[in-house]
Amino acid sequence: MRTPSIRRSALILGAVAALMVTAVAPAAAAPPDSTTGQIGHYRVPENEVNPTVNCRYDASPNTLVKFVAKPPKVWWPDTNSSNDTQRGTVGWRIRIQQATNPDTGPWSKTYQSSVIKKTAFEDQPFEDAADAAPFTTRSILWNRSGAKSYRVIYVLYWYNGNGTINGSAKHWISYYKQTGDANGTFVGYCRNQRFA
Repeated sequence: MRTPSIRRSALILGAVAALMVTAVAPAAAAPPDSTTGQIGHYRVPENEVNPTVNCRYDASPNTLVKFVAKPPKVWWPDTNSSNDTQRGTVGWRIRIQQATNPDTGPWSKTYQSSVIKKTAFEDQPFEDAADAAPFTTRSILWNRSGAKSYRVIYVLYWYNGNGTINGSAKHWISYYKQTGDANGTFVGYCRNQRFA
């Protein structure tokens, strides 16, 4: 009768695995992407070595003065398998949310940029960078007071020929780089006053 022992082992292993997942997950982890309507492929340059958003600080008094956001790669959807040269208009907007406590929230919108529109082609071959919309780096000057934390959302749009929105995607940025008096990479958000 080894079943009880096997079950106990499985329960212990499961508990250990759950603890490990909890330990590595950041307290202010970014929400998963959300999409609506018809969209094409897209990629946001997210990694810990080269973070997507650079939070720049004055050396004194170490307050946030600028967000520098790398461009996403956005392609047009393939809606006709016999046509590999489909194209259309796509857009990119930046939203910034703030919270007093980044671990518990709530997060609320405090800034929204204009929409930059570009022409994108369907990715033939798959995710060919030459077919992506030619978005470029965007900078947002910042001058806010108070002990707030901020996180950035990329909002992407795919437009119909008449200019209405056919589909959209939201991507919450995970990795932020701090530049100024001190440098480092942080997960989930940037503070109005730099991390020590």
